[in-house]
Amino acid sequence: MVYGAPPPQGPTPGGPPFPPPGGPGFPPPIPPRRSRGPLIGVIAAVALLVVVGAVVIVLTTGGDEHPAAAPTSAAPTPSPPATPTPTPTPTNQFPPTVPGWQVIVASQKNGLSYDVPADWENKGEGSMIGLDDGSAVPETAVDYSAESEKGDCRLGGAGFRASDVDSVKDSVVQGARMWAKAAARKQASPRQSIGAPQKMKLKSRGWVEQITARVTTAPDKDNCGSTGTTIHMVALPVTGGGSLRFVLYVHTGQPGALSDADMDKVVHSVRLAK
Repeated sequence: MVYGAPPPQGPTPGGPPFPPPGGPGFPPPIPPRRSRGPLIGVIAAVALLVVVGAVVIVLTTGGDEHPAAAPTSAAPTPSPPATPTPTPTPTNQFPPTVPGWQVIVASQKNGLSYDVPADWENKGEGSMIGLDDGSAVPETAVDYSAESEKGDCRLGGAGFRASDVDSVKDSVVQGARMWAKAAARKQASPRQSIGAPQKMKLKSRGWVEQITARVTTAPDKDNCGSTGTTIHMVALPVTGGGSLRFVLYVHTGQPGALSDADMDKVVHSVRLAK
């Protein structure tokens, strides 16, 4: 049915309204009078059939005196409401290079990312961590960082730091010296070892410069008996001048500190955030 359609015009169903038999303006002819006996019998028979038919209808419909409504199509059975799917917690758009680790993204600043173990804390942007070099604004601090701690034990950290040194080789050597000096500061009998810079190929970044510095000390009673700090540094070129350093530092000699193999995995995970 179309609701709002105009009512049909013209004659009602059943054919055109012809005049009654006999023609217009003339009364119908009077039929000849006949005996009423057969007519009364026919009327009685018809009445009997009507009564019998009514009884049959009542018995068939269970006594309902109203005419049966035209069959209608069954209403569709409503489907049970779907169980809402919980909205997943937003995650990074790409997986870590090391299964089970987490991705630390610094895409807002430099388009880079790196991986650290799952139990490290993602410090995010604006949370500077690092080593105390004795200055009011330490050069040995990183942003877009992640940190590893167990109780009061500081196990290490990682992040990025910009440099105004254009040459990536000079940048990585200068940075390694500063961080090694800060790691040895206030430590008993420190010994420093700084390796030569080496070229390293990073995913999506081509060749960069990498260096490793190690500082060994007497057990540090202020940091759970740590016996030194290992520093891995990578210098990357930056468009427009300067360079960018990625730094991983680990306080070695205490339970839970990263192994050399895992340090290498962190360093080689540095890549474009895509």
